[in-house]
Amino acid sequence: MSLLRQSQLGLALCLLSLTASPALSQTWGSNNNNRSTQNGGENGFGNAQQLKEQPELPQLPTYSGKCKFAHGLVQSNAEGWTIYKLSILTQEKPDEVRNWYQNTFNMYQWKTLGTVGTTLSAEQKNGNSCYIIVNPVREPVYKSEIRISYMVAPEGLTRGPEGQ
Repeated sequence: MSLLRQSQLGLALCLLSLTASPALSQTWGSNNNNRSTQNGGENGFGNAQQLKEQPELPQLPTYSGKCKFAHGLVQSNAEGWTIYKLSILTQEKPDEVRNWYQNTFNMYQWKTLGTVGTTLSAEQKNGNSCYIIVNPVREPVYKSEIRISYMVAPEGLTRGPEGQ
C-alpha cells in the first residue's frame, strides 16, 4: 500500500473516530470553522459542503432498516479523493446495524480491513474505502447512530498486489 494511500486511510479513520465522540457529535455536522475545513486545512480537504439529504454511495446501499438522515458533509481534494461523512439515526440496535453492514460488505465484495465491536472498515479493489461506527443513542424513537466515512478514490487509481 502506498504511503499516500496509508495516510488517506489513516486520515479517514481519525476523522471518523473524532466524530464518534458524543461530545463532538452535536458540532460535527455544523458550520464550525476548524482548520481541517478552511483553505485546504492540514489534510488538503478544504471545501466541505453540508449535505441536505443522504447521497447514494457507490457499491454501498442505503441502510434498509428504519432510519433518518441526520447530517453529513462531502469534501474533496486536489488529488481527486472525495470523502463523505454521514450521520444516520436508526430504530434498530447497534449489533443489528453492524451485522447488516458486514453482510452488505460481503455481498458487494468489499475487503474487510477490520471489525471491532460495532466498528467496521473495508475497501474495494478500485481504492474506495468505508469506515462505519454504530453507536447506541438514548432517544425515544432511535436506538443507534451510524457514522459513515466513505472515501471515493480518484478515477484511474491503480492498486498494488495487496489490493487484488
